[in-house]
Amino acid sequence: MNTFFSTSKVFLFYKVFVFFYFSTLILKAAFLYFNFDYFKDLEATGILHAFFWGWFDFAVAAFFAFFFLVINYLLLNRFSRLVLVFLQVVLISMQFSDMLYFSDAHRHTSYEETSFLATPFSLMSQGTNIFFDSGKILPVIAIVAILFFLSFQLNVKIKRKKGKAGFLMLPVELFVILLSTVFFFRGGVSDLPLNPSFAYAIGDSKKAMLSLNGAYSTAFSIISANNKLQQVVINHDEGSLSHLYPGDKLNLNIDNIKDYNLVFILLESWSQENQISPDGQIVTPFFQQLKAKSFSSDLMIAGGHRTSEGIYSIFCSSQNPLGKSVAHTQLESFDYECLPEILKRKGWDTSFFQGSHKNTSGVGSFAQAIGFEKSYGKEDFDDDKTQYGQNAWGYYDQDLYSFILDKVENTIKEPFLLGINTNTTHDISLPKGVEGVFVDGSSRSSKLNVLRFSDQALSAFFAKMSSMTFEKPVIYAFVADHTAGFTSSNLSEYSIPFLIYSAGHEKMGKTFPAITSQRDIVPTVAGMLGANIPWFAGRDLFHTDPASAFADYYHNGNIGWLTGDYLTEIDLATSERQCYLWRKDFLLKQSVSCPADVDSRVDDALTFTRVQQDLLFSGKTQDFTEYKKP
Repeated sequence: MNTFFSTSKVFLFYKVFVFFYFSTLILKAAFLYFNFDYFKDLEATGILHAFFWGWFDFAVAAFFAFFFLVINYLLLNRFSRLVLVFLQVVLISMQFSDMLYFSDAHRHTSYEETSFLATPFSLMSQGTNIFFDSGKILPVIAIVAILFFLSFQLNVKIKRKKGKAGFLMLPVELFVILLSTVFFFRGGVSDLPLNPSFAYAIGDSKKAMLSLNGAYSTAFSIISANNKLQQVVINHDEGSLSHLYPGDKLNLNIDNIKDYNLVFILLESWSQENQISPDGQIVTPFFQQLKAKSFSSDLMIAGGHRTSEGIYSIFCSSQNPLGKSVAHTQLESFDYECLPEILKRKGWDTSFFQGSHKNTSGVGSFAQAIGFEKSYGKEDFDDDKTQYGQNAWGYYDQDLYSFILDKVENTIKEPFLLGINTNTTHDISLPKGVEGVFVDGSSRSSKLNVLRFSDQALSAFFAKMSSMTFEKPVIYAFVADHTAGFTSSNLSEYSIPFLIYSAGHEKMGKTFPAITSQRDIVPTVAGMLGANIPWFAGRDLFHTDPASAFADYYHNGNIGWLTGDYLTEIDLATSERQCYLWRKDFLLKQSVSCPADVDSRVDDALTFTRVQQDLLFSGKTQDFTEYKKP
């Protein structure tokens, strides 16, 4: 006798869901077998962990089960078997093409699928060649045959319920099916919907490639095809950039890196302009005191306007896509040899911390994509152990630092690399019971008050870290990730506070007397470790002639190029340029006559940007070394 459950569409949904889930796992096993050379250095437990990790396989199964019911319903349940076989063919095709693509490119298909129709025969021919040259034909064909056999064995017939009861239950069944589909496709009850970049949360790039389902990566890219990042056209030829890097070492040297503990604090939305209040008060007294004892520069320029852009500019020492971020785009799938990845391979314990949600704007997963093994966000905090509650984004810096100190004292091993994105200044509200110093009631005063509160937390954190005993010496790099709000010029929009501190180092208390870029931080720290990474676009400031220093920003179609005392702004649409003396006119109130060598400056700016963008969008950022050569 049929029960309601056994004849309902909900039962059929979950029946087909389980079928597609096991089909997905079988196809993933084929993927692993076909590409085992890429994963063979992983331990068996690591492979098993990555194989079942994450929500991607569930999302694919739910996606196909949902479309089975939709198509089956539209066809009045008359061709159920054919619908199931058709969808199985689609799934196999997606997984099979991803398997072949991965064997060639060592990354999953993503935005490339949207351009398939442009050259379908070439791609199919290449795929066929890869498959038949692999020597793994028969096992893969056997797996496909088994899946087809199972498709014909599964009973997907369902009796249509007639009468009033069937009519009344239809909305309930559809609601449960929709809710189930959304639940699996979003990745559970997480605040943020599932994204292919979340695979990096597993903490290892190769494990991430195994955990990420190729069909999901493909489907996600097709659905979000309009989100493909487009390269800004630079109407200028590429050329040598050797004159921008006089005396820079061009050899890779990472064999004998000194064991230092590294602490990078990305000060959320701190701007240089807001270090002093309108009435002349120092807003961040601790930072200024430490800066006097540290290594810093006359001015540092940020590489973008978002945290993920700051992460890329700092840790990968390269130019961001103009006005955009690498995170959550097709560019994220490329291989970047950034400092966290290099140090992780050398045995550093690498962790990234945020007071906000770990994947706000894809920050946490992007940090892991460039080499941070672990990522922590507000969802990892124990609310009972916090002091100040949360602002609109997450926990205040005092509680963030307490969380980090607990990890440093109890779980993190030396040598370590900590990446910390603060959160207090992500909002303009102070915790209850905390009074602000700046009290004119303006929104700017609110901004300055949270900046002061963040500075107080930084002071306490630094004092606590300094009191701890470490086996390895510590290098601190404090720098804003970007600015936000209350900036008075294009230059101010990208001008950020910065310092490097390491007790006893000969460069402490010195100021680099020139302009610098966010890209210069990691090459400088690498130099302190005795390393040299030649594809970085930044420079080791300890070994750079200030006269050759340069920095740049991109703002609303304009490139700002800073060398010496001049800022040259270039309109990419019209090629018009304006010049300013940035030291005397920080707010850019009055342009001046451009220097005699302005054409050379413009050529440098456009050549550098064209080269960096071309390499970034082609996935060849490590080739930048070639452009530094004479």
